[in-house]
Amino acid sequence: MLTLLLATDFSANSKAAARYGYQLAMQTKANVVLCNAVIVPAEVPQADMALWPADEFDLLIRDSEEVLKDFKKELEALVPNDGFKPNITCITEPGLVTDVLAGTAGKHHADIIVTGTHSGGNLSRFLVGDHASQLIEHSKVPVLIVPANPSLQPIRKIAFATELVNMERDLKPICDLITWGKLLNAEIIITHIADEKYEAFKYQKGLAESLLSLADKSHFPDIHYRMIKDNKVEDGLEWLSEHGQLDILAMVHQHRNLFAELFSHSHTKKMAANLQLPLMVFPALTH
Repeated sequence: MLTLLLATDFSANSKAAARYGYQLAMQTKANVVLCNAVIVPAEVPQADMALWPADEFDLLIRDSEEVLKDFKKELEALVPNDGFKPNITCITEPGLVTDVLAGTAGKHHADIIVTGTHSGGNLSRFLVGDHASQLIEHSKVPVLIVPANPSLQPIRKIAFATELVNMERDLKPICDLITWGKLLNAEIIITHIADEKYEAFKYQKGLAESLLSLADKSHFPDIHYRMIKDNKVEDGLEWLSEHGQLDILAMVHQHRNLFAELFSHSHTKKMAANLQLPLMVFPALTH
């Protein structure tokens, strides 16, 4: 059984992301860990630890626990009478957000961390923020970034965007996606965005054979390949997001790769800010 870690700071966007995550847990019959990190004074600019009374800090912890309990009830109310009711474990921990989430994910064997955009639905601002960038950089499990006002409709199509530089590197996240595809009864599209000069015929046969073998071994036939020709990666991803009829866009986070390129230029941040799709980021492989 999967375990989804839903991160919330009780903002509107984070609560919307948690609802999306809970809907995902219902659809996949997964357990849920609902987590709030109470930010320590050291994380607040110009905060002075000596001026932060211990009893007030304890009060923050207790308040967080009470709000989490109320939010848990709100999430459980989303379950239809004949639906699966995920078990919810509430966690309140003091500390740096990324440390709390990483520690909680490890302790509870989370398969994915679900979090919302930073403010106003602006995904680019979220991604360049310390919490998000560190979480994406160091998380050992996938991170699902949910934009503001996400659709709560069942997930039916997931696109995995890749450079196709190293098929072996992509196999693990593709296999992980197949697990999600089976649970969600969703189609998986392996998508390569290439410029006009890309000689696709050199790779398509080998890729088709690899996907066919993978589909056969995993008993999951609903996995396909699609190439989008565009000289700019971000333009191809924008087109895919707008016209691909997708429910989730997935990538692998690697240094100097598709994901890094996407968010390394200012003009791509405008596209990211308007992205309406949840973005699933798989961690960089260590070998």
